[in-house]
Amino acid sequence: MDISAIQTSIKEELAIVASAVRETLVPDILSARVAKRLTLSASRDSILPSVCLLTALAGEGVDEAAISMAAGCQLFYLAVWTHDAVIDGVTVTGWPQDWMIINGDHIFSTALTLLSSGPGRAGDVASKMMSSMARGEIQYVRETPGGSPKDHIDMIANKYGSLFEACAELGGLSGNLDDKTLEYVREYGTSLGMAYQIGDEILRLEELASRRRVTLPVLYAKENDGGTNSISKEKDAKRLTRWCETANGPKRATEDVVEFGRKALSALSSSGLRSKPMEDLCLWVGQRIAR
Repeated sequence: MDISAIQTSIKEELAIVASAVRETLVPDILSARVAKRLTLSASRDSILPSVCLLTALAGEGVDEAAISMAAGCQLFYLAVWTHDAVIDGVTVTGWPQDWMIINGDHIFSTALTLLSSGPGRAGDVASKMMSSMARGEIQYVRETPGGSPKDHIDMIANKYGSLFEACAELGGLSGNLDDKTLEYVREYGTSLGMAYQIGDEILRLEELASRRRVTLPVLYAKENDGGTNSISKEKDAKRLTRWCETANGPKRATEDVVEFGRKALSALSSSGLRSKPMEDLCLWVGQRIAR
């Protein structure tokens, strides 16, 4: 299954979202790498607006409000990516790190302004999301190799689960879903976000290890290994990845992906929404780590 096939029903809308994001941001912050993120290619860069648009489509349909909400979701993704690049020491061509921090803040504020003008309680949803993400970002910065899988999962819930939850709810508000349905939509978004991010850590294990980032597979591997292998002393990303796989870290993390995917599908079923694209998105999140 390919995500581009899931996005067929919202292909034109995704293109409009990309255009709206480009028009919203001031030209000064459109470096080559950020501009690439705005193409909304069939990759992780389009997952958040897809969640928003597909949820709206499951309701009364996609309108201008839904497209604005999807653009706001994409802006939040760009802001998180920009701040994470600073934390991880990733260089963006032409951007000093102080510029990246300021521009990340600008993107956050632009997204919040856009979402605050949305339907119903969209502004409250956006504010709650930003608060949770800020907690998650603090946890992300403070993480150490000596942390626990439970603490890391809590960080993922705050930083990414809340983001996916809000994207789904904002789409639901745009699609005029009732409050009871929105409860399940939020559960769907949270669980989908957890499954997606944990899967991302599995797929990018060596890359993240090279940046000295803490990941759930490595924390599980350390727990499985009885803590005898000190990951804080291992500097070679390839060796660390091999040890992690030998200690079944990715296997345990994959079990979490499956479980969160199951929860997302259960919430979708309980919502009463008959959306095959939303269901397929859950399946894709799980299947992509099995390739």
